[in-house]
Amino acid sequence: MRLMRSTAYHPSATIKAQRLFSANSDLHTAEPSVRISDIANHYGFLDMSYFAKDYREMFGELPSDTLDKSSNRDATYSDGVIRKRGRRDFF
Repeated sequence: MRLMRSTAYHPSATIKAQRLFSANSDLHTAEPSVRISDIANHYGFLDMSYFAKDYREMFGELPSDTLDKSSNRDATYSDGVIRKRGRRDFF
């Protein structure tokens, strides 16, 4: 009850928001081998469609968009050029 009075949010909403912020942080720093589902599952999101919906409501973009912007997602291709990987490169 004290949490509800101090934040005006239900405790479960506060906990879910914290889990989403943690997932967001991990997506921003994810290594190329990490999948979105690995991060989502780590924070207790077992249904990817609900995770994507909640994530988009919180951050205004899909988890895959955040992952594409990650600073660790550079890749060296066979031609020796370093460039950002797109979503298709991880399937």
